Amino acid sequence: MYAAIPFVAPRQQNDPLRQRWGRLICEHFGGEEALGKILESRSQDPDAIRKRVRANQMLLLAEAAGVQTRYVMESLAPRWGMNTNDMRAAMKQAAQMQVRGEAAGAGANLVADITQFTTSVLHTSLEIFPRLLANQLVSIQPLTAPSGYVFFLRSEDDSGRNLSDLDLFDKDYSADPGEGEQIKRVKSTLDKELVEVSYRKLMWEASHEVQVALRSQYSMSIEQINDGIVAREMAWEVDRVIIDRLYEFGEHDYYFDPTPTGYDSWNETDKQAYDKNFLRKTMAEVETNMQKEIFVKPNWAIAGSEVIKFLKRLREFEAHKSGTSMGDMVLTNGSAHFAGTIQDIKVWHDPQLDDCAMLVGHTEQMDPFYAGYIWSPFGLASILTAAWTDPDFLLTKKARALAFATYGVRRKQYARVHLRPCS
Repeated sequence: MYAAIPFVAPRQQNDPLRQRWGRLICEHFGGEEALGKILESRSQDPDAIRKRVRANQMLLLAEAAGVQTRYVMESLAPRWGMNTNDMRAAMKQAAQMQVRGEAAGAGANLVADITQFTTSVLHTSLEIFPRLLANQLVSIQPLTAPSGYVFFLRSEDDSGRNLSDLDLFDKDYSADPGEGEQIKRVKSTLDKELVEVSYRKLMWEASHEVQVALRSQYSMSIEQINDGIVAREMAWEVDRVIIDRLYEFGEHDYYFDPTPTGYDSWNETDKQAYDKNFLRKTMAEVETNMQKEIFVKPNWAIAGSEVIKFLKRLREFEAHKSGTSMGDMVLTNGSAHFAGTIQDIKVWHDPQLDDCAMLVGHTEQMDPFYAGYIWSPFGLASILTAAWTDPDFLLTKKARALAFATYGVRRKQYARVHLRPCS
């Protein structure tokens, strides 16, 4: 069993990650001043913590994108008649100018080119990242290389007992034994697992006529439109992969009969009383078993269409009625949409899931070392090529790639709930 700690440490202005990338991601949070308040906040209000965690995650993703940018630039250095050290010096100068908020020169200025390329990589990454429902379902540990370690934090006593294992709880462990070496200790250790990313790649193309028509008639950029399509498609695919894996990863199955014999002839009062058994018995059993085995309660669910219809029959279900807000996110996540909450559990409707099934799980969004299912993005939506035009057909093309790794640790924090029989 692994310990969970809140990852809510504020970042001050002199923080290296904030200095390197803060100016480039501030617009995603409403400006530099707003981002500063989020990062420096010490508030323990859940909304404030969520925003702070999201900002920290974006800084880490920016670092991953920056590392990948360095790889690309260093590989291009020989083509520009430069050695690697000269390229590194130019990149360092570009980074320093970004921190100070200075504009690089125009034209063929290498520092300006590096700044533009880095910004493009980063913002493309952040186009996909907010779209991912996976961000709210599993722990996130961004990778800075195509392979690397994911980590899980453990807290132990002198004998190696896991402090999160309540079966071995010792109520007298910290009793005063005297002074010096007699005082017992606790410590933190990190377990690690090596993971390797898998790649997904897409290329878009657009005709010269489409580009001219959109630009002249509507002042629209086909490049921005197609980049958005690529980002949406990749985000949907990642969500689908992770939801399907979590569904297979689940440890237990629970069943509830929504229409027992004679149900259709009952009056509405009796139907409502029976429907509550879904919460009083089935979901209570899910919660009790999860709490008994790993000491947490479910805090999210992904439900198929028939389950959503059934949940809407329950008075305890609070339907989400406006916009596409996902708590701290605003974009829709593929085919899955936020449906509402029931007993503090966030519920998303996923029409691609089994109509009569619901996946229930727990995550610690505020803790990247939480030992649940781990999602590790790397170079999220890295630019493989700049846009180029095929001279034979006048088709503009651009290719992008997405790389990520997933790793599962605790199956007991996921369960499947089934309606049986089901229409």
